[in-house]
Amino acid sequence: MNILKKTNKMKNYRLTVHLEGQPHVQKETSKWIYQYKGTIYKTKEEAPKESKRLKEKKTICHNTLSFYFKTKEECIQKLSEIRSKYTIALGKNNQKMHKYGQELFNISWVN
Repeated sequence: MNILKKTNKMKNYRLTVHLEGQPHVQKETSKWIYQYKGTIYKTKEEAPKESKRLKEKKTICHNTLSFYFKTKEECIQKLSEIRSKYTIALGKNNQKMHKYGQELFNISWVN
């Protein structure tokens, strides 16, 4: 908790924005996998001796931005900057009618 306060520099509001249309990116993880004739093995013990050792890859989509501010006015100003650069995602879940068709962003109080 103490580290969190140092990184936020005691800023009291967090703006979280969900973006639409962000590209998916292939990233290598720190885990090793073993591949032999198209079959992937998680551990060295279950893989045949002839298998190749590769870094595991995952597809990641960075579609959420988060910022910390002292005042709500700063949050609104940053939100308008984000609107000019990106497309903010709209609510698509018809089970949550209070969010349906509205921009997905949130301004919350942080201690």
